[in-house]
Amino acid sequence: MNKPTVLAALLLAGVSTISSCSSDNATASKTAETGGAATAASAPAVKVEQTNMNNFHLVDFVGWNSNLTVLARYHADDVKVFGGGGFQTNGMPAHDAWLKKTLASSSVGKVTQHFPNVAAGEWTGVVGTIGDAMKIATVAKWKDGRISEEYLFMGLLKPADAAALQVPANAAASFANEDDPTLLQTVDLRPGWSCAMADVNGKRTAFFIKTVGGKEEQRLVFQ
Repeated sequence: MNKPTVLAALLLAGVSTISSCSSDNATASKTAETGGAATAASAPAVKVEQTNMNNFHLVDFVGWNSNLTVLARYHADDVKVFGGGGFQTNGMPAHDAWLKKTLASSSVGKVTQHFPNVAAGEWTGVVGTIGDAMKIATVAKWKDGRISEEYLFMGLLKPADAAALQVPANAAASFANEDDPTLLQTVDLRPGWSCAMADVNGKRTAFFIKTVGGKEEQRLVFQ
């Protein structure tokens, strides 16, 4: 190869290297400008069920147990809360006053467990354990990551009484967990569990039912 040919080859190699570096730098610059958009675009979206269920875990395990400010953060300003015997509060200030009075005047313990957990769309249903054995059910309707309606159930029916009740066709809410590994691993939404809330014999009633292969395996019913 003569000298002009060698020189031309070297110049072409240099141009190719510079072009490649410029292209890489431009790509890196564009990625930096968009805040890593390429990575963000490939990240899976967080489902609303995960957000709502995670927020409810915070409501009880952090809010109820030790910090009512955290609890208030996850309730809408105009939240409506319903309990047994016609109990109701309207707005977070009224609910906060009731919570403080309840916690100050009784020996209510801390929430130690949530199970089962059910969530679909704007609804969550949770059975909480307070202390060692007391069970309380909460069915909540969510809007923008905050509770807009909350229904509290303190009375767990005996198995025989629970078995005698059926979920009405006109239930106010009826929802079930997806068979989704991510929801199971992040917020303990186990497949097979469903929740329904309805008036039964004049009483607001919450059903938590586990079904496997079309067969009911477990139920918890609260009024």
